[in-house]
Amino acid sequence: MSSNVTTSLDSPYSDKLRKNYIAQPKEEAGIRMVIKHHRTVVREMNLQLEDINQAIIALFEEKRAIQGLSMTTNPSSPAFFIFPKTFSRKSSRSWPADAHWPRIHPIVQISHVCRQWRENALSNPMLWTTLEVKNLSLPEPRLGIEPDLQRFQRRMERSADMFPVLISRAAGFPMTLSIRAEDPTGQHTVPAYARSVLPVIIVLRENRWEKMNLYLTPRHPDSPLLQFLQFDPRSYQSLHDVSVIFTPDSVSSAPGIVGRLNLHDLEHLSVLHLDLEQVNPLDIGIRWKLLTEIHLYTTLNSADTLRLMAQCPNLTRLTTGTCDDMNPLLVLHPQHSVTMSFLRTLRLVGETGRLLQRVALPALSSLQLMEMSSFQLHSTAPQWLRAYGAQLQRVAFNYDRLNPSSILDCLKDLSAAVSLEIGPSPSLMDRGGGPGDDALSMAHRAALGALTLKLGEAGTPVLVCPKLENIIIHSPNFSTEVGEWVELLASRRGSIRGAVAFIKTVEIRLPDPGYAEQDTVLAKHSEIYDGLTMRGVSIHGIKVLVEKHARWADTWA
Repeated sequence: MSSNVTTSLDSPYSDKLRKNYIAQPKEEAGIRMVIKHHRTVVREMNLQLEDINQAIIALFEEKRAIQGLSMTTNPSSPAFFIFPKTFSRKSSRSWPADAHWPRIHPIVQISHVCRQWRENALSNPMLWTTLEVKNLSLPEPRLGIEPDLQRFQRRMERSADMFPVLISRAAGFPMTLSIRAEDPTGQHTVPAYARSVLPVIIVLRENRWEKMNLYLTPRHPDSPLLQFLQFDPRSYQSLHDVSVIFTPDSVSSAPGIVGRLNLHDLEHLSVLHLDLEQVNPLDIGIRWKLLTEIHLYTTLNSADTLRLMAQCPNLTRLTTGTCDDMNPLLVLHPQHSVTMSFLRTLRLVGETGRLLQRVALPALSSLQLMEMSSFQLHSTAPQWLRAYGAQLQRVAFNYDRLNPSSILDCLKDLSAAVSLEIGPSPSLMDRGGGPGDDALSMAHRAALGALTLKLGEAGTPVLVCPKLENIIIHSPNFSTEVGEWVELLASRRGSIRGAVAFIKTVEIRLPDPGYAEQDTVLAKHSEIYDGLTMRGVSIHGIKVLVEKHARWADTWA
């Protein structure tokens, strides 16, 4: 949630307007300050107005090109004669994001506008290369009423007839398939459910896919959903991006999953997202050397993490949870250091100390460290940033295990950082919107103070992260004084002469205080904006957000 602030143009001298009042010399400085403040406010309003005008223009273009249903009733309407290339571009932009598709395929909806649009839609196979399926789950019982199995079966029959038609419209182009499905909770409905969905599963499997996103909840070892793990031979040459995510509610046996998943047959698989509960990814047959991206939403011990890296020499991006082995004398394999020559982006959650000692990452430019272990008290972030800080352009780390001096040391090492995200770990942020403990507040203030530009004894700027342009700060509570935020943002926006960098975007993310305390958020937002405008500092690109659940950036270049 973000807040918009309306800045008042009133002043202490409003009652003197349109009168023959002669200002006293002692009032001149105050009048000049008010005029300067008002000019800043007007300038910022003009910038906001320009953004609003651009957004309005874009919305009108979308409305005329995509949603102008009434216009198409007139054959002379410009929308009636929209060119196929323009139609393709506009239609693609109209697709909803994942998990927000309507019940009907969005291009089917667009094709109902008029005959011309239907012809354009059917003649452009690229419009049909994405298919999202979310209707394979049996509705949950409500108030003791069992779901209508016959109605569900009829819906599956219609889907089994409809999906081949939609797939055929892609004219053989490789397609993207996204599926969200779960087994019923009642065991007595499982046989009827399996008979209903099996024809649909067969239709969806028997196609040439380029990308598959499987978000599944199989609740028993013989779940029909596990058949999605057996990829059709027609996809062996085309499937290069696979996501297999099992929800925590899954109870399928690990041996059954490993035996069914035939990733080794995918000859061109390069991107893998994987979370199979208790299954170790290294137990699955995969052509590891072909992979360029791996995102594991599970935890490996440091030995397995190192072994994974050694098997994937061509990785450019890696996300994984890792933990140091309980026995520090356990020999890591391979025993020599692993060099990953192409790894640019690394995201680690957990404990990373032993891993740091055994890897060399010459191309690393983006690093996210989220240390969330409950039994390890010290942080390895200073060692990671000391080793790679000079080459990192994007950095994110949590400071819960860092003292103020260590936080400063970490930031001093980030001489090349363009983007920075910092705050407590999400597990601490999600405790609620109440006051945090003193240690978190001290760490948070230390981070703000370290990032604030200051003047040294010789009058030259003293700064950390001199190239910083984008920053996200997760605040653990509302105890930060407005003056501290204002000093940080003002110093980073050129109020100190000779500053190297100008912060372009800022996100201040506050914990959700609950409905009763929403005024606290609005007040803090308003005070920060007012403090900056009074100092003549642009507020463009500065956002104050509220997070019900702390979420760190998950899209990195």
